[in-house]
Amino acid sequence: YFGDNAIHAWVHFDGDDGTINDSYNVSSVNRYGTGLYQVYADTDMANTNYCVFINKRLSNSGTNSADKVFTSIVNSNLGTGSVRVFTRADAGSLIDCDDVYVAIIGDSA
Repeated sequence: YFGDNAIHAWVHFDGDDGTINDSYNVSSVNRYGTGLYQVYADTDMANTNYCVFINKRLSNSGTNSADKVFTSIVNSNLGTGSVRVFTRADAGSLIDCDDVYVAIIGDSA
């Protein structure tokens, strides 16, 4: 189903370089630096009043365990055609995760 109040787009990508593993209605993911990504939809949203769900997978090796990594959107980069998301460690520094998952729910243009 593609329409209002449905999953408009989703993507599973590699956090190290932004390579898309699988997606629906996502044209690309740009990695702008460690833990900072812009997700671009094939078809724009009707407006910026949509919901974004983000999750991640991080191996438990090293100093950042998966339960101490947070995901969020960058509000200043919320557009009808893309959204910027980030992953950061508990201490506040941006980090790359093994995998990042983003789903966008809302009205289509």
